[in-house]
Amino acid sequence: TASYTDAGQELPKIRQPLPTTRAGRESNGAGAGAPREDGALLQQQFLLTWLTEYPGAYPAVARFIRPEDFSEGLYRQAAEKIFGDLEAGRTPSPASVISMFTDGDEQAKAASLFEAKAEPEDENGKPLRTAEEREKALRDIVYRGKQASVARMTRAPGGGESPGSPGSGTDFLAKVIGGKKQLEEIRKTRFPAD
Repeated sequence: TASYTDAGQELPKIRQPLPTTRAGRESNGAGAGAPREDGALLQQQFLLTWLTEYPGAYPAVARFIRPEDFSEGLYRQAAEKIFGDLEAGRTPSPASVISMFTDGDEQAKAASLFEAKAEPEDENGKPLRTAEEREKALRDIVYRGKQASVARMTRAPGGGESPGSPGSGTDFLAKVIGGKKQLEEIRKTRFPAD
């Protein structure tokens, strides 16, 4: 069971296995010693799962999170497929993401993204029953996803996610400031969790 903490306060938990370090690091290209990125990948996994199980949450999520906010590789490819399906009015499914890949290992990694279940729990392991409790859990997932995206952007050479990516000077600064403003707005936004 994974849980969140924010400012020393226990937030809702979401029952699911943690992503494997090997698969997470391979798909993201991070080397050994990337535990922070594992947490970001877990948030991305929660969000992808939530959007396949509760596509009605997409309009609110899409105001703040785009596929570019996901880590490069498998997570971003899955996000592009899910967001594309939702934008086209199609219901996304894990099967449609898994079928994008032809290699058995890649299909297994894609399937592992959906081992998470968007079943938020309280600190005692009881399912969150109210819409407000689920909304709070989704808001936290979106907030942490955006926070990780802004952090990746500020750590990467040239202000992008990878070397040579566009973004420097005033463009880079505008992106960072815009991301931080979005973080403030996320905390004030209602997220329909169902």
